[in-house]
Amino acid sequence: MSVPSADGGSCQPVGHEGCVPGAARNPFGLAFAANNYAWDSTLCLEDSDGDNLTNGEELGDPCCQWVPGAAPLSSA
Repeated sequence: MSVPSADGGSCQPVGHEGCVPGAARNPFGLAFAANNYAWDSTLCLEDSDGDNLTNGEELGDPCCQWVPGAAPLSSA
């Protein structure tokens, strides 16, 4: 259950309101859960929060090629 983190992980856990563990899920967190907690091209290409940036663009994986353990391809 990993996603890229372009900001170096300053907001953990990603997908929760206010970066607080146990807090309500934000739109990305809901989409991640609905996608069986898998980072794939489907979730990467979505714009879960409706800001005209894909999830991949926001998390440093604009080409949807990130794999767990690798550094994000870009910084957001």
